[in-house]
Amino acid sequence: MSGLDDAKAVADPKNVIIFPDRIVVQTPPDYQPDDSDSTRYLGLQEFRERFTDTELTGISASEDPLVRKALVKITTRDDRRVPFSEETRAVLNHMVSIGLLASDRPEKLLE
Repeated sequence: MSGLDDAKAVADPKNVIIFPDRIVVQTPPDYQPDDSDSTRYLGLQEFRERFTDTELTGISASEDPLVRKALVKITTRDDRRVPFSEETRAVLNHMVSIGLLASDRPEKLLE
């Protein structure tokens, strides 16, 4: 789908709309990004470095479906950033509940 590749190559800010028969890329002034998103982000590598070796070993070896899904979602983000969102917090809390993280770790990881 070279049209999608072309759309991704357009400099940000942009809004990509995919229709069955065409791809439309909106850029300013036709498109103004929503600055109301107050979600903080952290680079993937910096986020990974916040985990201990023991935590990373347990997480990467986990067969838990929620943990596996989170790993795929985080590691395949185009922007290579981890959102400090409710979803991220929920996954970290789930990791506490299955023994992959200590109870104080989610808050420390998202400081």
